[in-house]
Amino acid sequence: MSKQLKDKIKEKFFGIKHKWIYFNIESKEFQHILNIITESIRNKSITSKNAIGLTKCFKFHEKAFVKFIKTIGRKNFTCLCQIIDKENNKIEIEFNPEEILEAALLSDTPKSLKLYRIKEENKGAWKK
Repeated sequence: MSKQLKDKIKEKFFGIKHKWIYFNIESKEFQHILNIITESIRNKSITSKNAIGLTKCFKFHEKAFVKFIKTIGRKNFTCLCQIIDKENNKIEIEFNPEEILEAALLSDTPKSLKLYRIKEENKGAWKK
């Protein structure tokens, strides 16, 4: 069974150099991503400012983009991925193989697709 899943994952990313996937912000995977980001803030592996900016990006585009790295394990294997912010801070996260197979592929990297840039409303501009 796990051999079939590994083959399906290899097939999904065959010929793709940058293995970026995304999850809808309404999915349970997005909640998992938020939990990992919160834990990373506590561990001081990402600043709260960067985490807030990354979460705003996810919510603005209505998708959380994650980089697939590799599969880990043999019998009960998982997929190692990374959440990367615009300053290249990396947070490791694990997903089930089924979640990776169901995730949609990004056509390119988030930076080249300009997904880290969001339109900022006029900060500090007071309107009556």
